[in-house]
Amino acid sequence: MYLSGYRAAYTEKTGHDVSLRFADWIEQVEAARPWSARFKTRKSAGTERITFSPRRSFVRAFPPSPDKLRGDAMDLVIMDEAQHHDDVLGLSLDASIGPTMDTRPRRQLFITGTAGDVTSTYFRRHYAAAKAGAPGYVLSEIGTWPDDADPADENVWHAHHPGLRAGLTDVSALRENLGRLGPDRFAREYGNRWALMAEDGIPGLATWAARAWPAPVEQPARRFVVAYDVAWDRSA
Repeated sequence: MYLSGYRAAYTEKTGHDVSLRFADWIEQVEAARPWSARFKTRKSAGTERITFSPRRSFVRAFPPSPDKLRGDAMDLVIMDEAQHHDDVLGLSLDASIGPTMDTRPRRQLFITGTAGDVTSTYFRRHYAAAKAGAPGYVLSEIGTWPDDADPADENVWHAHHPGLRAGLTDVSALRENLGRLGPDRFAREYGNRWALMAEDGIPGLATWAARAWPAPVEQPARRFVVAYDVAWDRSA
């Protein structure tokens, strides 16, 4: 923000979440006297902006919609909570964000989030590319647990949770959330361990393949039947 004419844009999983995040940031900026006099803020929903007046630099909000940055020129775009987007939306966002940086030599795209599930195809695609060392990517993983780590092992928490080491949270809070979330979701939220199933109960491809009937069909069936099971409360 101290660079002259630096332009940044930020989005999250929904436009409402973006507005809530900017409301917090604007409140902090306006309370930071006497520095607050150097900043101008805009609070209108969907167009929130914080401008550092002496340098004409700003960070602005935009909802995760493909057309919201079209026609702009940006140095930095931050896609936060990217695990909530699938590739249908994600590819449209990429197609609209990329051209906004063509004329900006300091261009950067940050794609951040927590490990998702089988529906998190947008984040997983970029994560896999960065993991494979694709050109143009830099991968930063914070707090990721080893694949064989026990979610209930508190030694794992201390070794890999940056919030514990920095004093931002404590062990009792993690114990409570382990009880609420269960080991699998706890490992995803706190250890960046990718889930094999979607939260709505749809099995991932690996799970589906592992449950295939192994015996070959010896004779053609006269009737073909598809059966599926539904929880009584339709939760899965």
